[in-house]
Amino acid sequence: MAIPYYHVDAFTGELFAGNPAGVCILSAFLADSIMQKIAAENRHSETAFVPRADGDFDLRWFTPKVEDDLCVHATLASAYVLALRKHNVWPVRFHTRSGMLTVAQDQDGPMLRELRTTGGEGGAKAPAEKRASPNVRSNQMPSCRAILSVLRASA
Repeated sequence: MAIPYYHVDAFTGELFAGNPAGVCILSAFLADSIMQKIAAENRHSETAFVPRADGDFDLRWFTPKVEDDLCVHATLASAYVLALRKHNVWPVRFHTRSGMLTVAQDQDGPMLRELRTTGGEGGAKAPAEKRASPNVRSNQMPSCRAILSVLRASA
């Protein structure tokens, strides 16, 4: 199975700057062990896995060692990748272990400006509302360097 994989430098407009994250667009979640291996292989602080879910998206984050409960920069990177892939329903809602995360977009293009969380399930509880850093604005938004590779994994 081919998995589109993106490397996104969040919180910058420059290559090799900001906070890098990997983003994998999926049709369904892979086995936890496979997602963990993909995250370890790519060695970003966070790799996001994003399958579609009932008009919204599911989202999980993995470090090279463990699954994480919440990651702002990889969430914004995921929304940015969806914009690059011509997703046109905004705001984007992500279902996560920490609750629903909502990311808005400026009307001039993929300029993500807001992250809100509501109620968590299970383990971690996210704050009722959290905004992305003020540095997260038009020319300082996540920029996607390139589609670096297509991963191959067996589910």
